Amino acid sequence: MTNDETTEQVTRRTPADRLGRRGLFGLIGGATAAVGLQLAEAKKGKGHGRGQGKGKGKGKNKPKVQICHRTGQGFNLISVSQSAVPAHEGHGDVICAVGVCQTGVATGCATDGVCVYALAAAGTVCTSNDVAGTCTAEGACEPT
Repeated sequence: MTNDETTEQVTRRTPADRLGRRGLFGLIGGATAAVGLQLAEAKKGKGHGRGQGKGKGKGKNKPKVQICHRTGQGFNLISVSQSAVPAHEGHGDVICAVGVCQTGVATGCATDGVCVYALAAAGTVCTSNDVAGTCTAEGACEPT
């Protein structure tokens, strides 16, 4: 109640006045559903209002970066958006980098946080320090 309102004005307020616009639309929607009518669906906004989670969904459909994520018991392999990399580096996670004779997908994390990869097949063509070679069974790139 404001100083300008009289007692008579306050008593004439309806429940809708006290609910506000969002509450009133919720009340109307519930009543409409109860009698079997349909309301038009709301248009999807641009995400600037309430409920927009911080950082959620920003990396959808973008290439992921594999990381050995530090936990209390060691490291776990996770994939995150490129935009999340600086935050993960900031708390000690290790960014996976593919070696010359490794496949492109990490398979796990060593106890020290180094990313573990499957090795490329022996004989696979490789280049190390601008020198052409072939991969060995141990994962080294031997010059040819």
